[in-house]
Amino acid sequence: MSFLYASMLAGLTGLLAPFIIHLIARHKFPVQDFPAIHLLRFERRDNAFARRLVDPLQLLLRLLVIALLVLAMARLFSPALSSEPAPRNLVVVIDTSASMLAKAEAAEDDETTPLARAKVVARTLLEDIALPSRCALITAGDRNELAAAMSPDPQPAMNFIKDLKADDGTGPGLVDAVAQAVRMVRGRREVKSQIVVLTDRGESAFETRNQNDLKSVEEAENQMGEQLDIVIVDVGSGQAENVAIIGGELRGREARIGDDAHVLARVRNFGKEKQSTRVALSVPGLQEAPIRDLTLEPDEEVLIDLAPNVRRSVRTFAQITLTAKDAIEKDNKFGVPFVVAPSRRVLLINGAAEGGGSVSVESAQLVRLGGGSEEGIEEVVDGARILQYALNPGRELGLAFGTGIDTEQITLETLPAKILSRYDTIILYDVTSLTDQALEDIDIFVREGRSLLILCSATLNPVEFNDSLARKGKNGKPGLSPARIGNDLTLEPPVTVDLTGHDDLGLGEGVTRSPGPWLSPFRDVRRSDLSAIRFRKIREVIDIEHGANVLMMSGGGHVLAVEAKRDLGRVVLLAFGAELGRGNIAMTKAFPQLTWRLVDYLTGRLRNKPPDSLLAATDSVLDVSEPTFSFVNSLELAEIRVGQLKMEKQQLDVSDRKTVLVEGLRTGNYMLQKPRKSGIGFGGGYMRPITVNHDPRESRTGRITESEVQTLLGSDARVVKAGDVPGLVPFGGEAFRLIVFGLIFFYLAEALSAYLLGVRRDRLAEEEHAANE
Repeated sequence: MSFLYASMLAGLTGLLAPFIIHLIARHKFPVQDFPAIHLLRFERRDNAFARRLVDPLQLLLRLLVIALLVLAMARLFSPALSSEPAPRNLVVVIDTSASMLAKAEAAEDDETTPLARAKVVARTLLEDIALPSRCALITAGDRNELAAAMSPDPQPAMNFIKDLKADDGTGPGLVDAVAQAVRMVRGRREVKSQIVVLTDRGESAFETRNQNDLKSVEEAENQMGEQLDIVIVDVGSGQAENVAIIGGELRGREARIGDDAHVLARVRNFGKEKQSTRVALSVPGLQEAPIRDLTLEPDEEVLIDLAPNVRRSVRTFAQITLTAKDAIEKDNKFGVPFVVAPSRRVLLINGAAEGGGSVSVESAQLVRLGGGSEEGIEEVVDGARILQYALNPGRELGLAFGTGIDTEQITLETLPAKILSRYDTIILYDVTSLTDQALEDIDIFVREGRSLLILCSATLNPVEFNDSLARKGKNGKPGLSPARIGNDLTLEPPVTVDLTGHDDLGLGEGVTRSPGPWLSPFRDVRRSDLSAIRFRKIREVIDIEHGANVLMMSGGGHVLAVEAKRDLGRVVLLAFGAELGRGNIAMTKAFPQLTWRLVDYLTGRLRNKPPDSLLAATDSVLDVSEPTFSFVNSLELAEIRVGQLKMEKQQLDVSDRKTVLVEGLRTGNYMLQKPRKSGIGFGGGYMRPITVNHDPRESRTGRITESEVQTLLGSDARVVKAGDVPGLVPFGGEAFRLIVFGLIFFYLAEALSAYLLGVRRDRLAEEEHAANE
């Protein structure tokens, strides 16, 4: 026997009131008539406590009425009063995370998944709900949602269960769902408030939690005591073997035409036994499909390089697949954005060849490189031509492969005829001056997100250069060049490159020194070494602008490379050329790699950007700083569904930092593009592939123990099997009807006794009055 609202027993203190009333004796005196009442002496007589209880029977009846009323409000309950299910609040929480689709090792039927068993158990629990009991349903997956509000009718919850499916990720976790359920039942006064969680007890479902949720559960347990029952029902398949792809990416984010596209896949065996599997890569439009066979020990993780060769530009999706037959099929596939970028177009403007003029003597030291020459004709190769060969030697030698950098060399006379927007980078090689129109065009070209490289070699006139390229504009904007240059410096002995990267004084106010990602690989001499480079002649660099950064310095403290930002783009100034008479840089093994990385740096490929392969049901940030998206305030993310012409799209606002926030998505392939008016299909133009993959935490087969559950949700929380669910139903009833009947009976009896006692008092008073007369 217990009380559902025990605090109402405080009303028993009201039993003192009838005692006090019955102990007070009111003295009544007979009324007599006097001719002159004002002659009477005034005498005050007050009520006094009687020496004995007045009307004890009536007092007893009044005490019984008050006691029964308090018991009715306290809701007296006893299991012996009824064999029917007792009134309760039931909140069913169904785990819909990805691990709920795991099957036992020998299982083939979908009905054997934990989610299928959870549906059966949930229906069994909800079928017993009827007035005065109430029930609710919460799903805990990518989003924790209240599927059916608290109601005495279980049908809405049962209808929702029919079409319930597992999600792709972990979501907020089961602790958050339990805290939500606790807030729903807190303050309700039924026999039991039960929170039944149907889960496979996957570790990942309990890992995501916050202190506020744990505090809410603890406070509810302290307040409700035995009336709150938190039960974890294990519907899992037990220990299952599972091999999963837990990560994948295209190395470098983009592949180059004519090169191998290195797709890296991380595979792990989460089981307890050795597993053999096959890893394959499929890319639409590519005939070559790399396949790797491997054997994994328990808890072993490997990194696999799948490298198909690509020969054309493409923006699509690659899919990594496992052929393993294991517990979870969803983690045997992993999508990767597969981008083979078009050749980067570089416009090389050779100022030394201006007007078809001659090249300096120190430049004319090489003849035609490879492939022979026309009879009797030799091509003089200057520093610009050497640079052109270094950027793409295969293309310049007429071979079928290259570096993905297409260089076009022109003179200043042909510059006005070029459409600059077709190029990614402009190189000014020994360009002394530019026309005002050319300066404006190149300035706009850079500020819109592209880059400019300036090389200062032998034929440059420093006075004209400083007056043209280093001159500030009328509105105070800095010139194209981040610094002014001086005369040639002849260095004896020749100087080397210093990559220490420490701050140096004397570079100018606000000028920093950092080699940045351009030169970072060359710090490791095992990869490439710059110590072999010697500079005999360089240009003096003076008046570096405020906010610029020195990328490279010589061992003697001479500035070799300076960079400065120009809105969305950047400018780099090199104080050296590639001619053999100015140093040996063109003859070193590091020179091609140095130029390739410099172009990568200028075109933004060396920036650390958030990945384009997102995690299901997890909010992410995408970098959208590419020039194509420069002048838009919103972008469109469209999901690609095979067999459907109309795509589901969502609008993303672009922040000032050129990023967009993507709310948690389901697994699939998406395209990021500029907003389009048509809702059918995709239009032409630039599109960026985005993939959303499963949460690798859901691939783990580890299970949380009962002691760990009690640590999180309190010592009274317990773990039961699905077969123990019928035993969770409380039985018994409230003594409400008996108390109401007793209350009515004793109230009528008290009223009758009060009437009879009143009649008796009146009769005695009349007899006493008659006797006095």
